[in-house]
Amino acid sequence: MIRLVEIVSAFTSKDKDAIDVNASLKSLGIQNSLSIWKLHAAIERTFHTKLVGNLNQGLTIQDIYSLITGNSNVVPSTLLKKDKKINLNEITTLGRGSIIGIGTDLEEIEQFPEVEDYRQNDFYSKVFTQKEISKSILGGNIRESLCAIFCAKESVKKSHALLFNLPMKSIEISNNAEGQPLVIIHDNVGEKLSFHLSLSHTNKYATATVLTYVNT
Repeated sequence: MIRLVEIVSAFTSKDKDAIDVNASLKSLGIQNSLSIWKLHAAIERTFHTKLVGNLNQGLTIQDIYSLITGNSNVVPSTLLKKDKKINLNEITTLGRGSIIGIGTDLEEIEQFPEVEDYRQNDFYSKVFTQKEISKSILGGNIRESLCAIFCAKESVKKSHALLFNLPMKSIEISNNAEGQPLVIIHDNVGEKLSFHLSLSHTNKYATATVLTYVNT
């Protein structure tokens, strides 16, 4: 528990002795998706383990410690469930071309750390596919590109409640033959949905917007 508190302390700049293990991540100021993914990666690296499910801002430090130690009796049931399966029947009854949602995300590029090896870094390898990382490296503006891709993934997840629990690496951002951004879903829902994606970034921020619709 002490090591976990130290990790949280580093993320919040709060003194470790002042951190309540029953406090939620949100109450400690760890509430945006980027910070939570960074914390997730740091915990897995430090404890040499893979957490079941994804962290969220409602979890307490005690909840997370229970995940690490495998004491599932006190972990929220919503966290123990595997990523929610898409209800394909609900989607397909809407009809081809029906728009089911829109998602958008904005992130600050400087929050994406500059590292020596993006392919091996615990955070980047947790969130991005090797293709996404390689493409960003070849493009030259590595952090700007990865920040924009992160925004795209978050936008997809935000566009419909049924997509929210998709793992980040199940959502891959690529380009079609004309160079337009493309969303690839490595899940059965990919057969039923299509996406219109728009990406943009300045030297400080990146943003993405996704329109999700039925394609079958």
